[in-house]
Amino acid sequence: MLSDTEFLAMLAVEVGKPGESRASIGRRMGYSRTTVSLILDGKYLGQLDKVKSAFERLILEPRWYCPRIAGEIDQTHCTRLRQEQAPLHNPQKMRLWQQCQNCSHNPACLRRSA
Repeated sequence: MLSDTEFLAMLAVEVGKPGESRASIGRRMGYSRTTVSLILDGKYLGQLDKVKSAFERLILEPRWYCPRIAGEIDQTHCTRLRQEQAPLHNPQKMRLWQQCQNCSHNPACLRRSA
């Protein structure tokens, strides 16, 4: 696990990247913009270890491009999307769901091709 100092430095770097913000990083970690702001301002009173764990998953887990969300995705989010029920009510969403079922990041597809 990252030290508090390493975490704060890395969080500040991520928030400062082009196209990122306190809100976007917070949302991807499962926290609010307010939480990220309080942490960076040194005023957060909650359990920092939980936020650090979420940040580590966000930053250290492998990520790849997902056509379903038209952006980067990590394994946790990928698994959650893949396991959703088939959207029988919407043909466009069904096509995207089918892509998940046949994606190279789907463990079931890896077993079928082996």
